[in-house]
Amino acid sequence: MAVHLKNGRWVIDYRPHGRYGKRVRLKLPESVTGMDQAVEIERSLKAARRSRREEIPTPQDSTVDDLFPEYLAWYRLRRSPRTVEDLEYTHKRHISRILGGEPLSGLGISHVTLYQTMRKIDGVANRTINKELDYLSGFLRWCRDTHMILCEVPRDRLPAKRPIPIVLTAGEVSRIVEAAEPIYRAFFLCLYATALRKAEARMLKWRDIDRENMSVRVIQKGGSFKMLPVPEILAGALEGVPRHGEDVNPEGYIFFNRATGKPIYDVRDAIRRACQKAGVVKKVTPHLFRHSVATHMMERKINLRIIQLFLGHTAISTTQWYTHVGAESLRDAQEQIEKPLLVHAKPQ
Repeated sequence: MAVHLKNGRWVIDYRPHGRYGKRVRLKLPESVTGMDQAVEIERSLKAARRSRREEIPTPQDSTVDDLFPEYLAWYRLRRSPRTVEDLEYTHKRHISRILGGEPLSGLGISHVTLYQTMRKIDGVANRTINKELDYLSGFLRWCRDTHMILCEVPRDRLPAKRPIPIVLTAGEVSRIVEAAEPIYRAFFLCLYATALRKAEARMLKWRDIDRENMSVRVIQKGGSFKMLPVPEILAGALEGVPRHGEDVNPEGYIFFNRATGKPIYDVRDAIRRACQKAGVVKKVTPHLFRHSVATHMMERKINLRIIQLFLGHTAISTTQWYTHVGAESLRDAQEQIEKPLLVHAKPQ
């Protein structure tokens, strides 16, 4: 199969009946504007063709690896690309290695214990093991609901406490933002001023910005949408981000890396440069900007429900975690807390 752009329309060139069959050029609808969408459709066509020519085992006799590709195709339509990528990686590197050949109908708590033991030997933290088993639980629920396979869904979680990070003060955020290069200045402001996750910010497109209403539409974790206000300081920073033509950046990503042809991904070096210039010695990660603004809002006694909506948390209990973060960081934030959000501060 091959995907290419012809006369402004994406086309999939393939042979539905094998290499010696008739060649078909499937012209996709005009609404398919990006290569990522076209490749996703091509992947679905490949999966459908495989299912026709391969002998699929009876579901009751299936192993984890037998049905996981089908689950991935189902999952891909319902979750964000980053989550799908993480699930695919977890299955390929770990679930398949440890439990891939096990019959689904025979899975039980002993298999969960085996998985936990093997991953502990690998030196993996309990939180990561729990996350991987959550992926397995979702797969087994799908097997039960879709194929009526009676398998035990693992519930045995290892003890794991969410670490409390040392957050940035408002002044430190300002200095880092001012010290960053234009594209990263806007990116860091997205992480802080709108509390976006790294994956949410990097996938923003110019058409998501409503300049008239000063708002931005965000595809958040889980695939749902939310609208957030765009503060003046962020709007100004976006003006400094270089734009690229449709021939270079057909999807219209804001934070586009021309060298890779994709949105920017690894920003660790940019953070390191900005922190060094700003004189910030704390360990700063992209997610720390989100932690910091949530903590600052909590310390300003903003309504918990408002913070939950701002962060896009499904459960209020997730937002309540920041009450503990706030208690830990109160001393550092005390002098800064009365200052407006993102006060302009020159690097020292």
